[in-house]
Amino acid sequence: MATYAQVDAGLDAASQLINGGIQGLETVKKKALDFRNQLANLDQVLNDVITTVEGYVPNGAFEMYQKDRLAKLAADRNNAQAVVEGWLDEMGVSYT
Repeated sequence: MATYAQVDAGLDAASQLINGGIQGLETVKKKALDFRNQLANLDQVLNDVITTVEGYVPNGAFEMYQKDRLAKLAADRNNAQAVVEGWLDEMGVSYT
């Protein structure tokens, strides 16, 4: 049988574990929401760059590289946004 001190210490440890975990999850949710919002606003933030690259006539290595790079980044952004929005949905976090 545990002593009073052991019971007190054990319950204190459990409380710290649970409360620390809850705080950690709240931090993760906030960071995920911030990341989702940054992804959602990326086209607006990079509007001039995107417009310039989309206007390139692919007649040189630089233009082709930048067009390919933009396409890859757009796909990566869409994938990341789908993942983070799916996770936020599962966690019941509203982001719209």
